[in-house]
Amino acid sequence: MRSIARQGIAPFLICYSSGNTLRKNPWRRITAELFRDVLRAADIQADVVDASDRTQGQINQRFGDPADLKVTHKAMDFLQGILKKEKTTPEKQPLPH
Repeated sequence: MRSIARQGIAPFLICYSSGNTLRKNPWRRITAELFRDVLRAADIQADVVDASDRTQGQINQRFGDPADLKVTHKAMDFLQGILKKEKTTPEKQPLPH
């Protein structure tokens, strides 16, 4: 695979639900993990959260709830990790206008 690494592409946190009803869709997991793998191969940080115990709407509704250990806490850990990396990397040059 040809490298598509790009500077300045933000890290990705990919949250998905395979569905928790009779309409389960296993392709959501497969495509989320494939997307993560392609991003990582391009040297772009990417993580996946399986929130299949809820629907996509419920993921959105619960996001930000301090009691949401599955998505909100993982998102906070993800963001804190990015901020730690930013503090330890040399100052970046401003982008040209």
